[in-house]
Amino acid sequence: MDKPQQKVSANTRRRTGGGEKAHSAKGVKRSGRPVEIAKNTSQKHQLRSIGMDGPRQTVSTAKSLAKILGISRSTVSVVMRGESEKFKIAPRTVSRVLAAAREFNYSPNASAQNLRRQRSNTVTFIVSNFRFDWADELFAGAIEMLHTHQLTPIVTAHSSDPLRQETEIMAAIRRRDAAVLYQPIIEQHSIYQRLLDANVPLIFVGDYPSGTEHISHVIWQADMAARKAVEHLVAVGRRRIGYVGVNLPLEMHKKRYSAYQAVLKRAGLTLNPYWVYQGDPHISVHENLFFKAIPHLFAPGRDHPDAIFAMNDGIAIPLITEIERLGLHVPDDVAVAGIGDLPISGAWGISLTTVQEPVRAMGVEAARVAINLIKGPGSKAIHRVLPAGELMVRRSTAAGR
Repeated sequence: MDKPQQKVSANTRRRTGGGEKAHSAKGVKRSGRPVEIAKNTSQKHQLRSIGMDGPRQTVSTAKSLAKILGISRSTVSVVMRGESEKFKIAPRTVSRVLAAAREFNYSPNASAQNLRRQRSNTVTFIVSNFRFDWADELFAGAIEMLHTHQLTPIVTAHSSDPLRQETEIMAAIRRRDAAVLYQPIIEQHSIYQRLLDANVPLIFVGDYPSGTEHISHVIWQADMAARKAVEHLVAVGRRRIGYVGVNLPLEMHKKRYSAYQAVLKRAGLTLNPYWVYQGDPHISVHENLFFKAIPHLFAPGRDHPDAIFAMNDGIAIPLITEIERLGLHVPDDVAVAGIGDLPISGAWGISLTTVQEPVRAMGVEAARVAINLIKGPGSKAIHRVLPAGELMVRRSTAAGR
């Protein structure tokens, strides 16, 4: 008779909260700390029903945490996604959820969420190359915002190679990326469409191909920057102003050349085709560009330009070296201006006159657009245009003829 009585007594203790691990009115003690959650018998039964009345200190699902708090699972999910303001969750409720999540070591199961929504938490940046820190600046602008929304950024480069571009985009589709931020070089409309058909948001950054108005983009006023740079060359007395770039089928690149033409026309200056060189759009190494550009611009027996506007700083910087290899001096013989203001552009040995490009701000805005598209599947394309920065006058144009 002794053993049954002891068993009944033990069961009684478990039902009533008796014994050494009794639940007090102030909460459940674990590791010497009071838990201010289970304040009544009903909540204590909820704890038992999900196995929380013993030494276990974690919950693994939003449903379990919601049951402890006596609120809906969707409320817990919204708070843990950081969307409480969007759904107007009361601050007091937000505080309760976050406190309980800390207490029970709860964090959303990213794998389960991704499986439900058929998407990973990866955002891929596909840039042209990693020269001159442009990609680094873009990435630096985007990374904090992406991390805040539990998105993991990765960066790769297509190197202006059509096959490489296709490979990287198909990899993003296989990974079920949350979004792709893409610096376009060559038009690949069929590949872009495959991303969209796979419900992967695509955002062009820095420029966009013709005929892609249905795709989101974040760009800057590169045409205004080109105008500032060429007007500066005119203002310092240059009259034979050339142009070096790559003949890219992208809207803002075409507008740079149009701005160059327009400034020369307004100034009454000649646009000499021998002073203009636009390279093949598939070119991946700038040395190959100058291999043809320099003989074209500085052919023996012809007047050469006394100034050159380069499509971007990535071309303008090595252009200075190539000009001086001919025995000419920058800026005395030939002034050089670009646009972009890369981190290296103002270095003492380069000192390039250029116009600031808001690269980091484009990264921030591109991340913001990506997040909006991820949260709103099927949303219309989002287009953002950032203003051009200041003209930075430096040694490459400072001296007059």
